[in-house]
Formats: sequence, structure tokens, C-alpha cells
Amino acid sequence: MNGILIAIILSIILYFIYQKFKIKIYDLETIKLGLLKNDYNIKKYGFLLKKQLSKNVEIIIYDDYKTLMEACNNNIIDFCICYENYFIDSVLGLNSYENNYLNNLEFCTGLYFNYFQVLSNIFVKDKEISSKFTNFSDLKEFKKIHKRNYILGTEDSKSLSFINMFILLVVFDYNPINYKKYDEKLDYDDNVIFYLIDSEENLKKKILEDKIDGLLLFRTFNDSTINFINKEKDVIFLDINFGETYFDDLFSIYYFKNSNVLIGIDEFDDLKEKIGFETRMSRTILICNKNVKSDIVYEFMKTIYGHNNYFTNIITNSEKTLDSTHNYFEPIQLAYIDKNIPIHNGSKKYYKELGFIIEKNYIADILKLKNYEKLKCYWNYKKIGINKFNI
Repeated sequence: MNGILIAIILSIILYFIYQKFKIKIYDLETIKLGLLKNDYNIKKYGFLLKKQLSKNVEIIIYDDYKTLMEACNNNIIDFCICYENYFIDSVLGLNSYENNYLNNLEFCTGLYFNYFQVLSNIFVKDKEISSKFTNFSDLKEFKKIHKRNYILGTEDSKSLSFINMFILLVVFDYNPINYKKYDEKLDYDDNVIFYLIDSEENLKKKILEDKIDGLLLFRTFNDSTINFINKEKDVIFLDINFGETYFDDLFSIYYFKNSNVLIGIDEFDDLKEKIGFETRMSRTILICNKNVKSDIVYEFMKTIYGHNNYFTNIITNSEKTLDSTHNYFEPIQLAYIDKNIPIHNGSKKYYKELGFIIEKNYIADILKLKNYEKLKCYWNYKKIGINKFNI
């Protein structure tokens, strides 16, 4: 009898030892977050996020978006920060992913936006100097007036700026030619725009020294390089009049409309001296492998939305205190995703707690009420608060 009692006691002790050991192992579990090597804002955001999370996070850097997303899809890493257009293509089997679906990727949340931004030296349209080029489409008249083709600077061929520059030039019916191939003996068509690839620092020098005519960068609101050029030199931000093209019809799944971007705005008084320009924007997002535990994804979500002002003010180089409320975008613009894109259950749980997502059954019950109360929209949201949403 005593032997049985001793055996039971030992079993209980061993069970508690096992539980403590298991908890210890779980607590030391490493979450792997993949980032892009050539995008400093993605790297900056990733390291900021790691610092705020209670989990043990290992940062892994990848050379390009394809290897990054494939690593996440193959469960080599748990999360990655990437561009939304590539994620959508990979899940829906579009463009370069037509025969290569990445079926294990799921959406978590948007993080911040990048914008088409075209800075140009100021050029007049006529001899009387009565008007100047203000729209991207105006550049089709550039050669007729200035007897040469426009030279547009941008970043390397793997960059987001270069890819979006190419899209922009094609939809506006320009013929982009690498400046390295320029031949002074040839007479180029009016729709030819020469693009010059260089480092950010060299591009900045070239536009300040009038060695290029314009600069296209696909960057965040209040980008430091763009603000520096704008302060050092009299340049103009060209309106990108997308309505004259098929851009929105073809790319609306990837880009958001934004018709009034203001540069260098930190205080309301800044609005007096600033003029908006028309552009489009796309998101940088957080995605994960579908097998990541829901509670881990939930903690990532809670950290991102709870520190949204902190992250955004750093990414956008704001001069405000880091916990000040930004007004760059609404929460719905981070949370919303096309209905054909899978959302991880950990993200869904967080969105439901915030009141962003309303269950279908709840909608049906509301519609049956005799007093026909007005039903709030499916995506219900308020502005982002300092530490949490005020729903």
C-alpha cells in the first residue's frame, strides 16, 4: 500500500516537473520574421516590431521578395513583411505566380503605405513662361519645347521604386529607355523618357545639381530624402493624373486612391504653405504561414495596432512626439483585404474584438429586429488612438 502511495506521489512530482520543463521550452520558442534586404523601411519596421514583442523573435534577411515569400510559404520562417501586390499575386496565382500558387500564406494586417512621388525640376511650356509642367502626362510635350528627352532618376532594378516607375511609364504610353543606352546620334521619339538608375544619395545629388530632370521614388509619406530635396531646391511634385489611363481598371486590386498627398506636414499650420498632389498608394503588409499558432498571430496584431502611432511616426520621420496621433490613414485601410484573400484566424480574432468584423449570424439577427435598428457597416472603425482603438 505504501509502495502505491509513493508511486503516486512520485508520478505527481514528475508531472509537475514535466509541466515546468514544457513551459520553459515553449517560452523560449523562437518566432522567425523575414525582411527584405534592400528596403530600409521594412527593415526598420521589423526591428521596431521585434523590440515591442514579448516573444523571442529572430530576424532573417532575404535578398528578394520571391525567396522571402517562398520561405514563409514553406514554413522556414513564420512571418514576413512584404509588398501587398506580390502577396496577392502569389495567393491568387496571378502574373509571375500563374503556375506557382503559394497556398500556405495568409494575411495578417497592413502596416503602412508607399506612394508614387515624382519630383521634377520646374519647366515652362511656352516662350512666354505663362505656364509650367504640372502633370505627369505633360511630359509628352517636353521634347517639342526643350528639344531633348526627359531624364528621370530612380533606384535599382530590384527596388519598389523601379518596378512602379516602369508600370507608370507604360500606362502613360511612354517608352522607357535606360540612359546608359543613350546615343546622341539618334533622334528619339517624343514619348521616350530616359531613366537613370543610381543610389539614393547619388540621385539626390544629381537632381540638386540639375543632372537629371526628375526623380521617381515609391516611398512613405514624409520621406526624409524627398523632404530634403524639397527644402533645398525649388521643385514641383507632379500630379499623376491616373484618370487619363487604364491604371485604375487594371491595378485597383493593388493600389488605393489618394488624391491629396501633402509633403512635409507635421502641424496644422504647415497646411498653409503646402499644395497637395494626386497619386496612388499601396501597402506594405505582414503575412504569415497558415500553421502559425493563432495566439502568436494575435499577439503580433495587438502589438502592431497598440503601437501604431509609434511605428508610423518613426517610419514617416515625423517631428512629433512618437506617441502622437497620426492622421495618415484610417484603421480600415490597414485591416481591409479582398474577400478572396485568406486571413489568419489570429488576425480575425483581433479584428472581431475591435468590432471590425461582424459575424453573418449577428447581421441576420439584427435585420430581424422589429424596430429595424440601423446596422453598422461590416468594417466598423474609428481613428487610431495612442495605445488602442477607441471603439
